[in-house]
Amino acid sequence: MIYSFLIKALETYGRPVTTRELRTFVYDRLPMCADHVAPHLVVLLEHGLVTRRLDTEKRAVYWDAEKPYATPKELATKHPTLFEDSVYYYTVSREVS
Repeated sequence: MIYSFLIKALETYGRPVTTRELRTFVYDRLPMCADHVAPHLVVLLEHGLVTRRLDTEKRAVYWDAEKPYATPKELATKHPTLFEDSVYYYTVSREVS
């Protein structure tokens, strides 16, 4: 899930990350998910799980998450719709592998 990648990227960089930085971070770990970063960030924003800041000077959008970070169990309990696509992905990936 992109939220987990965002948390790992925030911890790695030690600061909010740009969309491009996060996409690269995800691509380096799971290339097949990199194209889904931007749409998933918008969904996370709509659920209030992340914040974004536009830097017009650098022409970049920075993403952050409030601490303490939500655990997967908390996310599944409070925001079950976030996992609907993921359930399909994990079912298919098990069948393929």
